[in-house]
Amino acid sequence: MAAAVYSGVDVIARLVGSQTVLDNVYRLLEPDASPNIDGRDRFPVQSALAGASASSRESLLSTSCAAVVRCSIRAEEVTVPWAATVLATLPGVTHLYINEDLREVVLDVVAPDKRTFDDTIMSTIQGQWSVVRSTRTFLVIDGMQWHRAPPVAPFPIFISTAASDLHIALWLSDRIHSDTGLACWTYKDIPVGAPSWTQCIDQTIATAPLHIFLLSEASLSSAECQREFGRAEATSDSRDICCLLLPGCDFDALDVRYRQRQCVSATDMFAYPVLLDWLRRRLRPEPDIPA
Repeated sequence: MAAAVYSGVDVIARLVGSQTVLDNVYRLLEPDASPNIDGRDRFPVQSALAGASASSRESLLSTSCAAVVRCSIRAEEVTVPWAATVLATLPGVTHLYINEDLREVVLDVVAPDKRTFDDTIMSTIQGQWSVVRSTRTFLVIDGMQWHRAPPVAPFPIFISTAASDLHIALWLSDRIHSDTGLACWTYKDIPVGAPSWTQCIDQTIATAPLHIFLLSEASLSSAECQREFGRAEATSDSRDICCLLLPGCDFDALDVRYRQRQCVSATDMFAYPVLLDWLRRRLRPEPDIPA
């Protein structure tokens, strides 16, 4: 296993393969072959670890900031593997690449925005003075752009709705996309001529990172909406399902399977901020910190 940190103009490459494959790729990345790249820094990886934020989906946020942080370890005082286990517990660290010969550890880091990256992530890493001697940071190119129109996420948020509530679902989809950059999907997005509506819906449910169900009298009496909820229950983490109760839908009258999920009442004036907070929390779950 091997990887590369390739810098000069904030370009990061990670390569995995045989030595022959890597050598061929490196030749393609030489400055003469790639005039937009000023230099190259090869970092062979001897071992790798998953960090505390390995399950983070913050990179889906339009404001996300990704970076590679190369840490020089105080190897005369601690072992490099032990230092890596310390760094693995820090917030924002998704993966670690270790080279004991170089006495360095390269961190993959993700943050919801640049401020968090600077004030929390980097300050925490640099604050590990007992194991880290120095750091070099490379922001991944295109990883931090607030004003561009972000590309459509390959796995959008699934919104289940009855036909009579579709206008609410479409408004909610636009609002979520505007505030987070996340794409949303409703049955309105089924391609024209799709051979099977059910198959298309089920595939979206299976791949969607989050699921929002608009609950109303119409959806609760819809066999298809009920089926979609069952599919989400069967294929998703229960914490990734949120029920938005539309006017006229009483929480106490709901079946227990709905009440056991995150529920937000649309009649509450703070309903959308609560829903937005849920979205962001689920995209950046709390890391499991080793005891």
